[in-house]
Amino acid sequence: MKALCVIPARGGSKGIPGKNIRLVDGKPLIGFVIEAVVRSGVFDKAIVSTDSAEIADIVNRYYPEIDVPFIRPAELAGDDVPVTAVIKHAVDFYEKEDFGLVFSVQSTNPFTRPETLTGMLDIMNGDKCDSIVTIAKILHLHPFRSYRYDSETMRISPLTQYTKELFLQKQDRPDAYGLTGGVLGRRSRLIKEWAGKGLALGEDQRGYVVQEEEAFDLDTPFEMNLFESLISARSAKAAMAMEEGRR
Repeated sequence: MKALCVIPARGGSKGIPGKNIRLVDGKPLIGFVIEAVVRSGVFDKAIVSTDSAEIADIVNRYYPEIDVPFIRPAELAGDDVPVTAVIKHAVDFYEKEDFGLVFSVQSTNPFTRPETLTGMLDIMNGDKCDSIVTIAKILHLHPFRSYRYDSETMRISPLTQYTKELFLQKQDRPDAYGLTGGVLGRRSRLIKEWAGKGLALGEDQRGYVVQEEEAFDLDTPFEMNLFESLISARSAKAAMAMEEGRR
């Protein structure tokens, strides 16, 4: 079944202005997932969907191996536009090419691995499920320990029954997993039938477990600074290892 990969890249990020094209270790942020998608080699077509001519120009300049076939219309450029609407626009654009599967890969999950994309597509082709999404084990702030908070009175109250008396000890709580948002694979028919709400995951949903690093999502300046520091440290370590190898 033919597979389309869409990398959404909006130009108007408020949390981290210009984050998709912010240079990290000499390459734009979006380049980290583009390289993962290209190295996976499993998609019949991979594109960047953007509303920004600047992002399109930079992607075309740095990564000619991936397509930027259109500039997304203004009505799909707001920060309140659901990503499913962006994916539907791309699926509709390629309606005549009959892609049976569509994957979305978020640029803000820069540690996405090619092996993850390969594994997820294999499951979609083999198990005939409706969708598959990246999930990660919740290591902190377990949902059984969730509370409501009243900002006026500063009072908190249990969000679930478990915060009162059950599963208070960490070792007693069942493992919980959350959607990372990094990669979503779906049958194209679900996107075409999407009515404007939800993620269009269908009935038979599968989870693909990724580790903490791959689940890392860039949404705040702090997270961007953390990512830049980590990449810088890795580059320095690699340079040292290369220098040692020359001696």
